[in-house]
Amino acid sequence: MIFFPLSSLHLLLLLHLLLILLLLLLVFPLILQLILLFHLLLLLLQVLKREVGIQGHQSLLKDVNTAIRGNILKDVKQVSMETAQTRDVIMMMKRVATKMTHASVLCLQAMHVISFGLVTKGQCPSRFLLRPNEDALGQVRQTS
Repeated sequence: MIFFPLSSLHLLLLLHLLLILLLLLLVFPLILQLILLFHLLLLLLQVLKREVGIQGHQSLLKDVNTAIRGNILKDVKQVSMETAQTRDVIMMMKRVATKMTHASVLCLQAMHVISFGLVTKGQCPSRFLLRPNEDALGQVRQTS
């Protein structure tokens, strides 16, 4: 067997790193998952736009990009592990949730625009699309 000599200082540093990692995994998993989800959605939008060749929707993608990358990541970086208190984390989560809602609406709009472009090119069955009177879950909206 091969043993790696570790001094007590190295073991202490390793223990601290493991504790910090555990704390991060316990405290921030939801926020990190949401950020990853919306980064992936943004990437999907850009790839679909490039492959389908839809033009004229740069501002929508720019709004999604700003809502995701600029604001949310800035909020997460503002809370440092050393000085964070419970209320700081809760307030940050509220801000992130608000921005996530805005970003998700923009993503749905962009996906609708892209899927409409696919149908007009004959590449996507219309049953996968939201119709103008449907909400995000495919339920028919009541019009008054």
